[in-house]
Amino acid sequence: MTSNVEIWNLLNKVKVSAVKQSQLNEMTSRVAVDKDAVEFWSGVITVARAIGESRTFAHGLPIYDTGSVSAEEIDNLATNLILPTGTEVWQILNIDLQGCTGYLRDISTGSMSQLTSSTFQSGTIYLSSSLALYLDNQAGSAKTPTIAYYKVSL
Repeated sequence: MTSNVEIWNLLNKVKVSAVKQSQLNEMTSRVAVDKDAVEFWSGVITVARAIGESRTFAHGLPIYDTGSVSAEEIDNLATNLILPTGTEVWQILNIDLQGCTGYLRDISTGSMSQLTSSTFQSGTIYLSSSLALYLDNQAGSAKTPTIAYYKVSL
């Protein structure tokens, strides 16, 4: 794979909003960095830049008109999974668990890490299609936990 044409053939008619970084990573993992591959790399850089420009704000800022608060009632002894769709990435600003237990859940493995009072002290929390917020209600009655977030990538 050394020509610019191959990236266009692979992604032909795929909307920029549907292109995944993993697709670009797969393509680039098979190509050496040499002068014979300049056209190929030019195509990859062009597509990567288009993805970045169309899905994110400059300097990693949250996308200003995408802030939201999600509030869904969870019955007693029930769970809820909050999961961004597609290529969206959400930056969590606040979580009010309302007596539920919260976890970050790896979608591919099912592994979970419990949210604690120090979770936000250790850094920013992001959710994506591969890392979700899992809420478990064992509080004795229905609860309505809330999360406040901004989308930082579409």
